Amino acid sequence: MARDRIALEGLRVDCIIGVYPLERENPQPVVLDLELEVDTQRAAHDERLSSTVDYGFVAAQLTFLMVQGRFRLLETAAHVLARHLLAAPAPGEERVAIDGLRLQLRKPEALAGVALPSVTIERQASWARLLRKDTEFGVVELIHQTQAVELRRVSIAPGAGVELEGAQMTLGEGALALGQTLMAGAVLERVGVVRYENPTERWQPLLVVTGSRF
Repeated sequence: MARDRIALEGLRVDCIIGVYPLERENPQPVVLDLELEVDTQRAAHDERLSSTVDYGFVAAQLTFLMVQGRFRLLETAAHVLARHLLAAPAPGEERVAIDGLRLQLRKPEALAGVALPSVTIERQASWARLLRKDTEFGVVELIHQTQAVELRRVSIAPGAGVELEGAQMTLGEGALALGQTLMAGAVLERVGVVRYENPTERWQPLLVVTGSRF
């Protein structure tokens, strides 16, 4: 098995995270360091972004999950991010499979400079099997669920449509919503129930976060 690494260091996300009342009201920075284990041989030959990790798109997905998840613990955030990245690509998602990762999350302002709290996890892809449900419009995969929030991947089959609520991020290009054709990485932030249509011949995957804004 290849032991190639792709790293993303120092990604700062300002988000709601923590258990204390002040933390539930005011965003604070979380800094992420990510190391992904992938096989880069195919990308080295065909030079296609879909054959490797698009670290810009990965950064956007991590930011979306951190901001919309409003997690109470770094541990929860770390598990959500790791499960999303390590799970097999969703139907229609054009990316290479990730074999393993090391992820560290830090809260630099949590202890007012006295110390730097962090959580680090290391996982392999076999750990990240998602609960999958086939539906009339496509496929729903559960990434993580707590009493406050649910994070899913929703993949819309060609010619199908579905109504979604919460916050959504497109992982592919071509879905229709709110009268627009959406590019990969488009984000709709809790604008009520949104109808998505897939007029293309490809599956259209989305990240979906629902739950209380508490």
